[in-house]
Amino acid sequence: MDCVELTPNARKIFGEITAYYQPDPWKNPRCTDNGRVSDNGWHDLRNKADRDKLIRFYEHLIGSTVVSSARNARDKHLELTDSVLNLQMSKRWIELAILLHELDFQIETLDQVE
Repeated sequence: MDCVELTPNARKIFGEITAYYQPDPWKNPRCTDNGRVSDNGWHDLRNKADRDKLIRFYEHLIGSTVVSSARNARDKHLELTDSVLNLQMSKRWIELAILLHELDFQIETLDQVE
């Protein structure tokens, strides 16, 4: 579902998401108050297609990073541990994917479910 305005709960989640989109090195903003973020191009998080695109991107990025790390560990005969799988490196992506899922849920339910 798309929305014109973010609901109160969705706005709170969007506030948490904006922490991941600090200004670029030239001090240009990477997010706007109306729900847009710059993440390899501008995405309007009020639009379902843009939310889904970012969610899929981060899920694939996390998955491919973990699989690549696991393959590398196997080739070196290492045990699969959190550090070998680079989960700490992926932490930012995981947190952002969770927030994007939460935002999507709040928009889809129109804050009727908390």
